[in-house]
Amino acid sequence: MYLIATKTNLLLTYFLFSFGLCYIIPTAVLIFLSIINKKVKIKEPEKGWLYLLLLGAVIFGVVDHLWNGEIFLISEEPLKDIALGIVITLSVFIVWRIIVYIYKTRRKEVY
Repeated sequence: MYLIATKTNLLLTYFLFSFGLCYIIPTAVLIFLSIINKKVKIKEPEKGWLYLLLLGAVIFGVVDHLWNGEIFLISEEPLKDIALGIVITLSVFIVWRIIVYIYKTRRKEVY
């Protein structure tokens, strides 16, 4: 079941919820990090890994919504979509920190 936008919340619904919130959150973080790229003190190749993981999360969200036919529909529970987007983004950051930790640990063992 999907909610139908009323006149009062049509613009908010169109701009905020029209593309599915669970992949808008990682997309916004990816765009934000790309914009402040010079100010973020992340060394290469770690920065590239973070961007790729976030991009993977976005692609997964888009494919999932396309698969379920929900790409331009508003779910019944948009707050759950927002929460899912936040969980996905936090999970990406946690996995990225683990990957960076393993990379730095193994790099020290080589030298």
